[in-house]
Amino acid sequence: MSKFALGGATLALVIASLTIPALAQRPQIQTTKVEGTDGVYIFRNGGHQSMFIVTKDGVIATDPIAYGRPTGGQQYIDEIRKVTDKPIKYLIYSHHHFDHAAGGKAFKTPARASSGTRTSSRIWSPPRTPSP
Repeated sequence: MSKFALGGATLALVIASLTIPALAQRPQIQTTKVEGTDGVYIFRNGGHQSMFIVTKDGVIATDPIAYGRPTGGQQYIDEIRKVTDKPIKYLIYSHHHFDHAAGGKAFKTPARASSGTRTSSRIWSPPRTPSP
């Protein structure tokens, strides 16, 4: 094995040993306010995350993550409700990947869903992704 390959393998082991314990200590569901912001929160469900913003008129939520978690969309809503009772006005899909869109069904009207053109065509075309 070359010095380069051995050095790379050693670096990978060091990085893994530092990050794996940190992930193991994090709770499955976690919501934290972003420091230095006004009403911006990060929602984490396992190794996935999305964000929501609480405004004076309501909530703007992004990426209803729920990949492999049938109740993930509802858990996201429950976490938003722990922060505010304002209505969820908008749900924004960043892109069509299932891990970012799988929880959309839990977001019922009157939330307005929004996404880019290619994302829309993939989310709203069955049977790809459950949408609100």
